[in-house]
Amino acid sequence: MSFTISFSIYQLKMSRAVFNSMDSFNQQYVDNELYHAKLSAMNVGVNRVWDENITSGSFNVNADDCSSMVSITPVGLDTVKLKVITRTNIFDEDNFAVNGALLEKRDSVIAFFKYRSPVSSFFWFTENEGNIHWVSGDTVWGPLHTNGLLKVSGSPVFNGKVTATLGITPLPTDPSNTASYLGGYEIGNSNVVTTDMSTIITAATNGNGAAAINTRSLYDREITLEFLDDGRVIRTVETDPPDTLA
Repeated sequence: MSFTISFSIYQLKMSRAVFNSMDSFNQQYVDNELYHAKLSAMNVGVNRVWDENITSGSFNVNADDCSSMVSITPVGLDTVKLKVITRTNIFDEDNFAVNGALLEKRDSVIAFFKYRSPVSSFFWFTENEGNIHWVSGDTVWGPLHTNGLLKVSGSPVFNGKVTATLGITPLPTDPSNTASYLGGYEIGNSNVVTTDMSTIITAATNGNGAAAINTRSLYDREITLEFLDDGRVIRTVETDPPDTLA
């Protein structure tokens, strides 16, 4: 009798262990589905920003039995915020017994993307390289971009990322190209320099104490300008508190 009772208790514990293992497996499966669904929705959102120049709006993406809400909002002049909230419903016995409904599971991700880089963020920027050849002994300390063709001869060192719209010759994968691309490289993307100077003019006017343009001079005071990689400038006039210009 004692053996029978002990064996029954052992079977009960084993059954609970099996159910717990199944619950853990199901939970992990649902979490993986949410994870991959939210990343898929984020990729769709990023592609719409790049390919369709969308900087504001929202839409739904359905994948892997999950529904994702993607929202795109502008942040500043050249940056957008992408937010993805992914949901799915699962049957949970305890939750259904209490609420009479499926249990909602959700996951989310937020990312910021610059869809246009200011020229000031580059160490070297050209519309066309012309007859420029990068040779052994040349060193570039920051990001480099050309909307033309980048020509390499020898073993220059690029510490920042190299981007070239029309390509790099010879290709970085060619054995004859012995350049060091320490920041990586990308071919095919373009960067158009804006010709709209209204923002800079407005900032300059506001920074002039609301005085008419060219009527107030600061040349008799020491001025320090710090150029930030996001296109802004921190200006300090002698002992005055510094201010940031867009």
